[in-house]
Amino acid sequence: MKSRYISCFIKRVLPVLFVATLALFVKNVFAENADQAAYLAKQCHQQVSAPAIQHALKAYETAQAKGLVQKDYLTVVDFTKPSDQKRFCVINMKTKEVVFQGLVSQGKNSGARYATRFSNVVNSNKSSLGLYRTGKPYVGIAGYSLHIYGLDKGLNDHAAERHVIVHGSKHVNPQVVAKLHRVGHSLGCFGLNNKYSKGVIDTIKGGSLIFAYYPSPKLLQGSVYLNSPTIGFNWI
Repeated sequence: MKSRYISCFIKRVLPVLFVATLALFVKNVFAENADQAAYLAKQCHQQVSAPAIQHALKAYETAQAKGLVQKDYLTVVDFTKPSDQKRFCVINMKTKEVVFQGLVSQGKNSGARYATRFSNVVNSNKSSLGLYRTGKPYVGIAGYSLHIYGLDKGLNDHAAERHVIVHGSKHVNPQVVAKLHRVGHSLGCFGLNNKYSKGVIDTIKGGSLIFAYYPSPKLLQGSVYLNSPTIGFNWI
């Protein structure tokens, strides 16, 4: 009788307790990151939002626990902001400081001023959400550019096949913004102002992370990097 009770407990109760504990742990990690995100968003003058940074920190944390981080920089792209705002920032995760901030383009089929439509499909000409890892720089048709690789299955893992990269663009600058009230579009790449694109690429190349944010259920519920328990940062 006692053995049956123990067996029933193991089969029915323990899985429920595990799921509840896991959910609580993930919730606590997000709460812990909230203050960190608010601090960094303030450095960005709120043009990169705290929720975007908070989710990016969680994704970075998970990737770090998986051994995927080779360079301690985290780039955040906040697609909840219009493209005429400086919605792109690079965070030095050692010093906990924002080292770059500026304009960034979106895929031409993602929207005009705001990006609201996203895709992982080849030739969609839309931006993709989720976590990326940077590779090596090279000189191509768009000039000095950076290979990136999508880590989120179903969200951006076709990035390399789609030739999604980071590069400089003559259509991403204050003059274009003054004329169009937005920057020029890309085919899904992260196009930066030519004045700082090389500096950004040289800073984040070689195994740092990029996180593209929009509060899409597909991202928030589907990204393994946002839904895995991790140990947490030593954020001092």
